[in-house]
Amino acid sequence: MLPAVGAKMEHTGRSRTVQLGPRAQEVLRPWLCPSLEEYLFRPEEAEAERHAGRKEARKTPVPPSQRDRRKTDPKKKPGDRYTTRVYAHAIAGACRRAGVPVWGPNRLRHLAATSLRREFGLDVAQVVLGHASPDTTLIYAEADRERAAEAMLRIG
Repeated sequence: MLPAVGAKMEHTGRSRTVQLGPRAQEVLRPWLCPSLEEYLFRPEEAEAERHAGRKEARKTPVPPSQRDRRKTDPKKKPGDRYTTRVYAHAIAGACRRAGVPVWGPNRLRHLAATSLRREFGLDVAQVVLGHASPDTTLIYAEADRERAAEAMLRIG
């Protein structure tokens, strides 16, 4: 379990713990860092990795005049974390490149909420999503119409 840093409702004084199952923990293990206060994915690290990959893949030697063209104080620097806007933009770009309909990251939250509600009930979905009210969870978790149809078939 990880405490949520910079959570949206932090000003309310409620703390939020994000619970990760064993599969999620295994996927995230390479990015875990000793400090729980740091973000797992940081743009500055991604940029450094991207530049290193380009340098390694280069086929011709770099001319001396081009060796280090990085600005000492650039106007735009990579941030310490990815924003929801950047994340949504990355997903949209990947969708376009893959030739599939564009979707937003909030659809994953809706899918998780619906799956949790179907399998474990509304109260579990509410806790996992970090909602104070089940009414908010109902916005995210769609009703299971198939189970409703099954119930009606059984009772006649």
